[in-house]
Amino acid sequence: LMPHRFHEPHLAGLHRMQAGGETHVIGTIVELEGRRKDTSEFPLALSLAQWESARGWFVTATIRDITRRKQAEEAQREDRDYLESLIKYARAPIVVWKPGFTISQFNHASEKLTGRPASEVIGNHLSILFPAETREPSMGKILSTLEGEYWDSVEIPILRTDGSVRLALWNFANIHARDGKTLVATIAQGQDITERAQAQAELRLQSAALNAAANAMLITDRSGTIEWVNAAFTVATGFSADEAVGKNPRDLVNSGVHDQLFFKDLWDTILAGNVWRGEMTNRRKDGRLYPEEQTITPVKGARGEIAHFIAIQRDLTEQKRLEAQFLQAQRMESVGRLAGGIAHDFNNLLTVILGRVDLALMNRNEEDPLYADLQEVRRAGER
Repeated sequence: LMPHRFHEPHLAGLHRMQAGGETHVIGTIVELEGRRKDTSEFPLALSLAQWESARGWFVTATIRDITRRKQAEEAQREDRDYLESLIKYARAPIVVWKPGFTISQFNHASEKLTGRPASEVIGNHLSILFPAETREPSMGKILSTLEGEYWDSVEIPILRTDGSVRLALWNFANIHARDGKTLVATIAQGQDITERAQAQAELRLQSAALNAAANAMLITDRSGTIEWVNAAFTVATGFSADEAVGKNPRDLVNSGVHDQLFFKDLWDTILAGNVWRGEMTNRRKDGRLYPEEQTITPVKGARGEIAHFIAIQRDLTEQKRLEAQFLQAQRMESVGRLAGGIAHDFNNLLTVILGRVDLALMNRNEEDPLYADLQEVRRAGER
């Protein structure tokens, strides 16, 4: 009933049992291979018992075919090996811990994220992965997430061995026993979002800077439809972002002052990939016209095609008013210079006249008929 390779060990075991003269109690189970009539082999569980009767000593062998159990165990082992390989070689960091937060699995991607070998981490508390200053709040986030009805992704800083910190986005799942209640382990899958978080922070900073800019700014698609405006655009035009987005500037601020040739030159320039600079007159929401200086820059997409336009607009109303005041002051200065020059010339002529009158009076007495006339000339010159 056994494969030939087991014959000798089996017989030797029987001989030892017979030589011992003891009664062996059924209960010790040995698993080995059995042999069918067709010479195929199968796994079995064997238990032996020695007993005595009036006919002498006997041995009872109880065997049980455990093929299905072995197949199930092999399937479970294959599944376990597959899952362990899946975790071990997954591109995303995966950490598994037992109840009490003792780390039991730590895959290659986790080693890369933290700079720590798995042998250094497994068996330790989960909190060793976090910077000291964020350890308590990080553990609090994990606990509150696992206790919630719906699990959210959680951003948690991870400490590297070189002292640097990486930001990772984690998703968690509890693994329960078959009873559905007993917690066996928790698995966490992470994603390194350090660069993404830095890029988002830079975008937020850039957005805040653009919104805080003193000049009006707007971004349009290739056809000129507005996609974004800053706060200064609302101040300059009176149109809010909600009123502007989705509209074309010509539907909002076109003053009607410029002809088609003006706009053709503008579009020909920017569609050719060049920057257009110039002055134009636009209309505010309340209907008032205002001058502005505008720069429109094409923005190319990933394939080199023009995808957007960025327009920067500077309201010239105050500048034009100051320029007008300056021109008026220049005109008044010119008039003043002219008047001063004329006065100087008159003064020179009158000085000659008054000098000649004084000389004439010196040669006349008061009875002279011309004396009184010369006095009138002198008084008129002085005035």
